[in-house]
Amino acid sequence: MPYLIQNDFKRAIQLGNLNQVIGSDYSIINSWLLAAQEKASSYLIQKYDTSNEFTETVKWIKSNPYKAANRVYLDAAVYNPALNYAIGDVCIYQNNFYTATSNSVGITFNPANWSTPIPQYTLYFGAYPNPPFDVYGYYNKGDRVFWKNNVYTATNPTAQTNDAYVLQYGTFNNIPLRNYFPDAPQQTQWSSGVAYIIPANIDITNTAYWTQGDNRGQQMVQTVINLVLYYAHSRISPTSVPEHIKTNYMESINWLKDACDGIITPNLSKVQPNRGNKIRFGGNIRNNNSY
Repeated sequence: MPYLIQNDFKRAIQLGNLNQVIGSDYSIINSWLLAAQEKASSYLIQKYDTSNEFTETVKWIKSNPYKAANRVYLDAAVYNPALNYAIGDVCIYQNNFYTATSNSVGITFNPANWSTPIPQYTLYFGAYPNPPFDVYGYYNKGDRVFWKNNVYTATNPTAQTNDAYVLQYGTFNNIPLRNYFPDAPQQTQWSSGVAYIIPANIDITNTAYWTQGDNRGQQMVQTVINLVLYYAHSRISPTSVPEHIKTNYMESINWLKDACDGIITPNLSKVQPNRGNKIRFGGNIRNNNSY
């Protein structure tokens, strides 16, 4: 599943009950998941970067390279006593993820031959090499930022403004941005980008490259789960969806409406302005007169 993994549904439903609803066919959840993401985006897209939120959650494979912010979970085949394991091989034993630290013969599982256990389905995401670029931030010459899988170095500081400069534009959406986008053509604030990638064969416990945790907005995760479960139960009988499933669905819809109206502020990345130097929301500049 792109955004959610099977283990996420444990928050709201026992997996045995979910299997009964979907007939143990998790492939059909993908279409509901895409529908749920589209519905959430339709409420939030004007203010929040939903494409940055709805990224894939994939099984970690050590031999694959990754990008910063890529989200992975730990899973592998269950330990098989009939197999011989080599250094670097992985397995699941008693719901924990292990990496072989020595060549070992099967038969019985010997913890001495394996790494420190990590719970199965633990989430990690690729660490940023530098802080993500913020068009509203203040940068000094030499500061480094991460933007679209590249690292940029500031060759000039952020432009400074004062009240007189701001007031001449009348409204916030007319004020030019303080920073250029690092990949903007002919800009002179940033150096050429240097591509960043997490090399293959980096241990998941290497904190220079990986951060343990979930970089998804947790309220958004719960919202998408509620929407998917509502769609799943509606497939069986639209007129007999369990009451708690309908309640959770409506709570999620109301949360999306509140976020859209600005009543609440979800933990999501806000949309950065377009290159036309316009912001998506704001108002008139306040004129503080002194006498």
